[in-house]
Amino acid sequence: MKRITSRFVLLIATAAVAPLVVYGGVSVNSLRNGTRESVTDGNLKVAGQVAAEIDLYMRDNIRVLQSLGAELTATSLYSWQQNRILKDYVLAFPEFRELTLFDESGHALATSAIGKSRLSAPLTAAAKPIIAPVRVDDDLLPTTTIAIPLTAVHGASRWIEGEIALEQLWRMVDTIHVGASTTMSPRERLEKLHDLNASILKDFGERIQERFLKHDLQGTATESAEARARLVADVNEFNQVLVAYVSAYVDGKYVDRFGTTLPAPAISRTVGNTEIAGVISVIIDAVGDYLVRGPVWTEKGDRGTLYYPASFSKDAADLALKDPKAAPLEPTVVGLRIKARGQGDGEGAPLIQPVPLVTDGCGITKDKAKAIEYLGQTAALKASMVGGITGGSFGGFGASFGAFGKISVGDNQTVQVVIKTVLGKVAERVAADAAYRIFYRLPDKAQLAELVQKYLDLLEAPPADTR
Repeated sequence: MKRITSRFVLLIATAAVAPLVVYGGVSVNSLRNGTRESVTDGNLKVAGQVAAEIDLYMRDNIRVLQSLGAELTATSLYSWQQNRILKDYVLAFPEFRELTLFDESGHALATSAIGKSRLSAPLTAAAKPIIAPVRVDDDLLPTTTIAIPLTAVHGASRWIEGEIALEQLWRMVDTIHVGASTTMSPRERLEKLHDLNASILKDFGERIQERFLKHDLQGTATESAEARARLVADVNEFNQVLVAYVSAYVDGKYVDRFGTTLPAPAISRTVGNTEIAGVISVIIDAVGDYLVRGPVWTEKGDRGTLYYPASFSKDAADLALKDPKAAPLEPTVVGLRIKARGQGDGEGAPLIQPVPLVTDGCGITKDKAKAIEYLGQTAALKASMVGGITGGSFGGFGASFGAFGKISVGDNQTVQVVIKTVLGKVAERVAADAAYRIFYRLPDKAQLAELVQKYLDLLEAPPADTR
């Protein structure tokens, strides 16, 4: 009974293992054959490409020699003229080391060499070009000769022979690595860096420490205290800007420097895309105004001070049309003041100082302010279009907590609004600041300013009546 059980167990084990062993052997053999075939095909393709390159190189040189032979035999030239032509060809085609013209008896008629030619005419007659076997010259470089049979006008047979340097083909073949990777391993790259020693690493570390870490780690107590005080002051000032902007937005009184008024956010249990876009716009404006602090330009008007480029906006025109006696739109950044600790309302330094428009010369005129507003708004529109196309491919995100419910943050439209708002506001500020820096140094009658104004006038002109 025990023997039958052992045999039964051995039979089951064999039945289970034997197919795996057979399958493994077949797989390994198939993999070996496939690898061998792919490597062989790859090597054949490489060899074919190399052979094609060599054939093209030799064919080009044969055509050059045939063209040279036709030039030498087409007309009756003196010996010095033939020597001059051969030397010119050697200078024009560096792959030729020497060119020599032989007569039917093998004597050199003309050569590019200085003195006696080192070449010799073929001993046998042939109707096709003769390429000699490759040999190594005195400089241990590969070279060969090509002899082209020629037929002169009077019927005499001649040979034009040239010695060709094969260093270019040698370099090409030397760059081919069959069965090996052309990239170096990390250890090989490290060995190549023979100049990367401890001294250079130490010097590099010292320069990094000197540039970025000295004042924080090894500076004097006074320097560290001043740096911390400056950092605290910067954070405090930016917080004031951000709080003022958000407060104005919540109260429905926020106006950006381009005259766009943002409605107050709706108070509800959900946060809509409009509120999300408004908050992002306010935050980007706060960061841009605090860091860049670009100017706002002013002009005296019938209803009070006009601020540019805000007075060019549609909201400003709508306000004047709705209430002709209302004061012009004033950007929120104009009335913002940075207060030090202990200062009350009305005190502190303004974040930006409004600058009056100029009438001529360098500076910002009304036309230039209009151009700045147009460029900023156009950049914002283009960037928002790109952001809308990009953001449309994304979706919202959420998290489920089982019985405790789930949290869902927006959808693809929310992500699209966020991307459009960020790209649009950043592009608007960058384009406007760049335009200001360019236009400021241009005279009032500069060609660029005139072209921009003409373009704006064309856009604002009413459409022609085509009836």
